[in-house]
Amino acid sequence: MTIADHVADKFMATPTAAAECLSTPSKDDLLERLEGLKLKLHNQIESKLNQYQQRVDLTQSSLKHPQQRIENYQGQFSHCHRQLENLVQKTIDRRLSRLQLIHQQLLHQSPATTVHLHIQNLNTATQRLQFYVSELIHKSHRHVQVLSDQLNTLNPRNTLKRGYSILRLKDDESILSNVDHASLGDNVTAELAKGSLELEVRSVKP
Repeated sequence: MTIADHVADKFMATPTAAAECLSTPSKDDLLERLEGLKLKLHNQIESKLNQYQQRVDLTQSSLKHPQQRIENYQGQFSHCHRQLENLVQKTIDRRLSRLQLIHQQLLHQSPATTVHLHIQNLNTATQRLQFYVSELIHKSHRHVQVLSDQLNTLNPRNTLKRGYSILRLKDDESILSNVDHASLGDNVTAELAKGSLELEVRSVKP
């Protein structure tokens, strides 16, 4: 017996027996391997079952009771209905505003309204013209009065009323303003404020 025999796991008489021992597993080995395969298969089955359970749970969570689905659909329908009502109301309001604007524009553009506006403008222009004419007449009256006063001041008749007279040569009706233009025996007409006198030059005093 050698040292190798003492340290070997098993002792075989011949190499052939050793090879047969190594190539043919024992019952314990088979049981151990079988137990390992059993455990591995069990784990795989558990994993698959867990996966299937998760899928079932996910499917159940995605599936809802018909009543709950109906309630959800009713809520969505109510929401859509409110949105539709708001949209329709806004559309109606915009159309009404547009129609009111068009109505106002048509009123301003209608013949009756245009004629009425022209009549109002004509009445306003007539009143302004009457006021302007009245003011113009009033100013003209005052101006005429001033001119009349000035003319009255310059009117020889007013001078005659103060006792003066206008002397004219009877021959040519020329006004005598200088004694050099008169001669003895000339007939002179003296125009007074009222009436006239026929005079004869008897003397000339420079």
